[in-house]
Amino acid sequence: MAFTWSVSDCNEENIKAVHPTNQDRIAWACLEIGMSGITLKNHKEFYRRMRLHGELFNIYKELTLKDIFNCIGLVTSAPNLVRGAFHRKTISQFNYQVEREIACGRIP
Repeated sequence: MAFTWSVSDCNEENIKAVHPTNQDRIAWACLEIGMSGITLKNHKEFYRRMRLHGELFNIYKELTLKDIFNCIGLVTSAPNLVRGAFHRKTISQFNYQVEREIACGRIP
């Protein structure tokens, strides 16, 4: 199934405040963090997950809570993960990355 996303339900003025490249990053972040969209109710949880994932994998540094708030209404085809499943997936990915770094000799 192809990944799709839409900002048609976002507030027009708010979404214009988010650079199109950052809109793309936020949409693709939905896949990584296991949330299919951004609502007023979940935007802080979205930001928390995005920041955690970003800190571990050195991505999403330029995105702010204000950017996430401005993207309320974003809808994607990403599957939803409950918080515990997101944490398990993220830690597993991080452990895999570190093991690969060790195996490739990037970590002495």
